[in-house]
Order: sequence, then C-alpha cells, then structure tokens
Amino acid sequence: MQAHLQSRPVALQQRARPAAQFPSHAGALGRSRRRQAVVVSARHKVDQNAKDDAYNRNMQREMGWSHLNPYEYHWDRGLYYHEIIPNLICGTQPRNAGEVDTLADNEGITHILNLQEDKDMHYWGVKIEDIRRACAKHSINHMRRPAKDFDKGSLRKAIPGAVHTLAGAMAGGGRVYVHCTAGLGRAPGVCIAYLYWFTDMQLDEAYSHLTTIRPCGPKRDAIRGATYDVLVGSGVPHNAHNSNGHHGHHGGHGGHGGPQVAHAPPLPFESLPEQAYATLSEDDRFALQYRVLKGLC
Repeated sequence: MQAHLQSRPVALQQRARPAAQFPSHAGALGRSRRRQAVVVSARHKVDQNAKDDAYNRNMQREMGWSHLNPYEYHWDRGLYYHEIIPNLICGTQPRNAGEVDTLADNEGITHILNLQEDKDMHYWGVKIEDIRRACAKHSINHMRRPAKDFDKGSLRKAIPGAVHTLAGAMAGGGRVYVHCTAGLGRAPGVCIAYLYWFTDMQLDEAYSHLTTIRPCGPKRDAIRGATYDVLVGSGVPHNAHNSNGHHGHHGGHGGHGGPQVAHAPPLPFESLPEQAYATLSEDDRFALQYRVLKGLC
C-alpha cells in the first residue's frame, strides 16, 4: 500500500513534465507559425500605412489643402462620423458588415447614402455585397450616388441627384448616414448642399455649420455650381443680379401686370463672381426644392 501511494506521484510527475523536456516538432512548428504571423501582421500594417499615406497625399494635392491634419483618413481608425442636424450624419465609409451593425444598433440609421465609385471600395478592399447584406439584415435602405473622388466637376454633377435622394429619405422620417471614403469632401459637400437648399441657411452659413462640427474642406464652388445648374435648368428667368451677384427672382421680369421683358441668356457659371449663387431668395429656394424633389435636375 505504501509503495502504491509512492508510485502515484511519480506517475503524475512524469505526466506533468514540461513539454520543453521532450523533443517536440509541434512546439518548433508553433513558434515558427507565431513568428510568421507577426511578420505578416507587420507587413500588413506597413502596407496599410502606405495606402493611407498615398491616399492622404493625393487628397491634399487634389483638394488644395495646405496641411492634412485633421483632414486625413486612416483606415485603422474605423468609423468616424458626426451628426450635422437631427437625423443627418456625415462620416467615413463602413468598412465591413460589422460597422453597418454599429450604425444600425448604436445610431438607429435607416438609410445609407454612398457617394463612392466602385474603384474607391476596391482600393480599400471593401466588399459592397457584404455591406448590402448587412443593410438588408437591418432593413437599412442602401442608396448610391457615385461621384469621382477629389473632382469638383464630378461632385457638382452628382449633388442634385444626391440631394434628391437625401431629401426624400429625410422627408420620410429617415435617419441618414451620408458617406464617401474619408467623409471629408463628397459627403460633406452633399450635406452642405442639402442644408443650403432645404433649410433657411445661406451657403456660407451652411458651410460653416457643417465644418465647425466636422472639420473638413469640401469644394464650395461645386455646391455653387450645382445651385446654378438647377436654377438655370428650371426655366425660370433670372434676369436681375442681387447684391451677391447671382441671378435671382427680384423683379424685372414680366407676368406682374407690367410689360413683358426680354430675358438675356444666363452667363456661364465660370464667368460669375465667387459669391454668385451663394445666397437664395425665397423664390430661388422654392424653385430649387421643387426641381430637386421632382427629380428634374
């Protein structure tokens, strides 16, 4: 009995010998795999940093910003967004389904308006199919109005349609997340245009309102140009200049009991002063809203 009791600890001790006391190919393999994982992780980090830097340098050059901070995008930071007015949120791209879950669960988002081109998402490895499936899971309406990154002409063309989509979602009681890639150019440009056209803010007030909340630098001229495009396309004569230099509904055209007046064609937008179409009269805003909501632009 005594011998038996003494034998048990010996057996247990043998079973409990540290693995390092035995030659083990598995242990060496495990260490090798861990080293490989560290190398792969470090390489991925370097690649991602290089991708961030390239994107930010391009953004700085194309947007004309003298410095990047805080006008930078860093993939690893994830979602970065601000609520501009109630139910209108402007931010970065959702990178994956999990971030759509975050927007749904934490922010109650009902609509996502994506201003990216396909190549933008491809560059960052974002899978649009995963984003759409996650949106469907949460009954989020995923909408797209692509505009070319860093291109004010493309943004100018995209703004009326994007604001049409945004205004419809807002009017229906939606809570809307508007994004491009970094949320620093296209998305805030569309949000500012919405504020300008659908609230009582003038352009500079709307621009200041958003950029005070979310530091960024969208192209102001793209918003003015889009305003010009919609108003000139409305067919309503704009024969008089207001104090800010834009053609407005401030008298001078017929239909009010006076003689009919011949209306000169509008000047090209590029020849107008920088404050042209930066303010709206009540008639201007009504014409804008009507055409945008009807999709006539």
